[in-house]
Amino acid sequence: MGEIKSTLDIVMERLKGLKVSEEDKKGFRLAEIKEKIGGLIQRYLDEAVDDELVIGELKGLLSTERGVFCEALSSFLKERLGQVQRERDLKLLIEILKRIFTESSEMMEALFYQYQKELDESNVKLGQRYIEGLKGLGISGSSILPNTELLPDWQELQTLALDRLKGQLLALINK
Repeated sequence: MGEIKSTLDIVMERLKGLKVSEEDKKGFRLAEIKEKIGGLIQRYLDEAVDDELVIGELKGLLSTERGVFCEALSSFLKERLGQVQRERDLKLLIEILKRIFTESSEMMEALFYQYQKELDESNVKLGQRYIEGLKGLGISGSSILPNTELLPDWQELQTLALDRLKGQLLALINK
C-alpha cells in the first residue's frame, strides 16, 4: 500500500526546486510592513492602543528599513487617505505622521491647516452659490442655511482637496 502524505509534505515536495527572487522577497517584505502599518494605525484610530505604542513601533520600522518603510507607508496612505470619512481620523493620521517624520512636522501642520482652510472657503462659496440659485427660484430669507455637505459638488471639492493633501504628504514622506 502507498504512503499517506500530509498536505504540507505534498506542498513542500512540489516547491522543492522553487527559488524566490530578490524582487519577490522585497515585495513580500513590503506587503508585510504595509500590513503592519495598516494594523497599527487602524487600531490607533479605533482607540484600541495608545499613540506611544504606535509611534514606537513605526519609528522602529523606519529606523531599520527606511526605504521599504516609506514605500509601504506611501502605498498605505494612497489607499487609506481616500477612505477617510471623519475629520478626526485625518487629524489623528496627520499627528502620527508628524511624530514619525519630525523634520517635516511643521510643514505637515501647515499642509493640514491649508487643507482645512480650503475646505472652509469652498463650503462658504458653495453655500452662497446655492442660496443664489434659490433666490433665482424666488426662495429667499435669512433662515435659509444650506447643508452643503449633502451636495454632490461638496463631495467633489472635498475629494479634490484631499487628493491635493495626499500628494503633498507623500512628497514629504518620500523626500
